[in-house]
Parts: sequence; structure tokens; C-alpha cells
Amino acid sequence: MARNLTLANAVRAACMGDGANNGLLPLLAGGKLHFYDGTQPAGPDTAITTQNDFTASTPLTLPSPAGTQANGVLTYGTVVDGVWSEDGVPTWFRQFKSDGTTALIDGTVGCYAIWVAAHAYSLGDWIVPTTSNGHYYECTTAGTSGASQPEWPTNGTTVGDGAGALVWTDRGTQPFDMMLGVPAAVSGVPVELNSMTLTLPAAA
Repeated sequence: MARNLTLANAVRAACMGDGANNGLLPLLAGGKLHFYDGTQPAGPDTAITTQNDFTASTPLTLPSPAGTQANGVLTYGTVVDGVWSEDGVPTWFRQFKSDGTTALIDGTVGCYAIWVAAHAYSLGDWIVPTTSNGHYYECTTAGTSGASQPEWPTNGTTVGDGAGALVWTDRGTQPFDMMLGVPAAVSGVPVELNSMTLTLPAAA
């Protein structure tokens, strides 16, 4: 039989902690958040090798306490902005303790932009509609967007955009562990993270 360990909300909440001396919350207080490209390592205990650190000089700083939690879902408080150190597209993040060296959490990152008309989109670009419906869309066939946006599906299907080949695929409400509202990192530009949640897995 396959592994199917699951955790009750009470257990997940206990693992997340109370922000004082127990669980994950106090470890995150005042921590540093860095963004990288390349392949995400096996876990936080794996050293970073060739991946570029997009926030090497000015990482984001978590508040203290880091936030509030309910049933194993952490909603972060106000995060102090960092600054992009170089151009590129980050694909994963690592959260450190306040010492900046003790790694705690790794996760995936998705960069997205708001849809615009008459724009050339490339395979793998991510967007949200001009009026958010809570879903994210990936360009699965490159092309140029139309004069007006399509009717966005919310059931995991595709939709054509414009008169050309452009196709978007609905990837749901949280396709990555963290979603950044920028299409790419630009050196010298502040990294703004308006809201962020972390969900402890219900199963392992």
C-alpha cells in the first residue's frame, strides 16, 4: 500500500507554532528571504551551488513575529522590501533565520504579469486577467494577444487569445508556492511582496 500519512489541523497548527517559543513561527521571525534561478535543491539542508541569488545584497526581511497562523496556514505580516541584484527570472526561494545563514524553507516561485492587449507572449509566460478571478494562466502556445482579453476559463482548460496562435492554459489558484507580481527581476528595482501565505502540507 502507498504511503498516505495525513495530519489533523490541530497537529499542523502545533507544528506551525504560536510565535513565542514553539514550532516554525519563532524560527521565521526577522528571517531573510532570497530568490534564485536554476534547479531547486533537494531541500534547505542542501547547499546552493551554481544558482544565481537575485537578492544577494538586499534580501527581503520577514517581520517579527513572522505572522499569524490558523490550522497550519501562516499568513505573513508586513515584509520589508528587498532589491533585485540582477536581471532574470527567479524559479525558487529560500527562507533563512534572522542570521541569514540558517536555511529553513525552500519553495517554488512563479513570476506573472497582468494581461495586456497586442503583446507578444512567449511560451512559459504567466499572466492574470486585468480583473483578477483568482486564477493564473500559462502561455502554452506563443503568440500575440488580441485587442480584448478572452473569456478566462477556471476549470483547468485552455483558451485562445486574439486571431493568431496564442493559447493560455488555466493553472488554478496557486500553481507555485509563491507568486510574484512581476514578469522578471530587474536589477536595482525593489522587490515588493504585498501578501504571502505558507501552508503546511496536510500529508507527507
